[in-house]
Amino acid sequence: MHTTSQISASASSSATGKRRHADAYDVEWQSNIVHTRGKANVMQIPAEVDAQSIQSIPGLAVEKLPRANKGKSHTVPALYFGEPILLKCATRENAQREHSALMSAKTLFATLLAGFPSANGQYCLIFKRPSGVSLRVYAGALSREQKDALLPDIFAQAITALKYMHRLNLAHGDIQPDNIMVWQATPNDMPQITIMNLEKSQRSKGQLQPAVAGTFGYRPPEDYLETRTNLLKRDSWMLGATLYDALTGAPPYGYYYSPADEKYTKWLEKYMVFKMRSIVELGENRFKPILAVKNAHLLQLLDALMTCRAEKRPTVSELDASLIFALAGKDKPLAYLGHVWSKVLTTLS
Repeated sequence: MHTTSQISASASSSATGKRRHADAYDVEWQSNIVHTRGKANVMQIPAEVDAQSIQSIPGLAVEKLPRANKGKSHTVPALYFGEPILLKCATRENAQREHSALMSAKTLFATLLAGFPSANGQYCLIFKRPSGVSLRVYAGALSREQKDALLPDIFAQAITALKYMHRLNLAHGDIQPDNIMVWQATPNDMPQITIMNLEKSQRSKGQLQPAVAGTFGYRPPEDYLETRTNLLKRDSWMLGATLYDALTGAPPYGYYYSPADEKYTKWLEKYMVFKMRSIVELGENRFKPILAVKNAHLLQLLDALMTCRAEKRPTVSELDASLIFALAGKDKPLAYLGHVWSKVLTTLS
């Protein structure tokens, strides 16, 4: 079902003519929203809302106001007339980037309900709060055997979602375990996913271009070469690094693990640069081998996605079709799914 919400606003002019031209613009956000799991309310927000008056919006209940500090977004859970939502505030650039991507991408992605600019320069987006948990939490609750059985279908879904984005010439730009939500319609159903946080998404122009950002530990080697890059192939590496994390509990590069302290310590940036440049020169990875997982299709996928040299790395659309078919889940539900979901929920309590 398609629903449309229009919100228009004008930002104030600045002191200089150049700044005035950049800041004084009209934004018309027309949301063609796809609701795949039941009807959702579309919020009717005033044209301009000061950040400190967000709580005064009728029906909106939020305990802590989100802030976009130093260019970073901030998301908080809230309620709108009793319905769970996520209220996310970011810089104008990031909010517009995510809004634009979500207007193109549809199923398997976060459902955008509305957006509005605030008077202090923040821009806020309101999403239907996804059910479930992050892939990081979900994978952390799985045994080795359960990872072998459940992760293939989860990553087949992620590949399908990214293929759809890439057909629209959109790259996600920040794939990592916290940006994939895993949920089950009922405790005994196979897990499904929702892709979150498209604020770093970019239009792929079919040529090498600068990348916006990414999360430390998941960014590809070419990001450290200070060159333009293929945005779609960046997504491949980040999906591979996310798979590595789901299998091992940590990204492939960027952190030391101390058995004595039982915690990870972040590498220095200069060592990360050295390490990533070195694997490009070698043409092969130097991460810790994965010994616990036996699913050959997962390991084959990981090997393809994490090809060190970008020019040899496939996009998700170029992956072997037989591999994707092999990853796709079976129709028959697994007997232990209810137990797994209960364990996942226990970790949150």
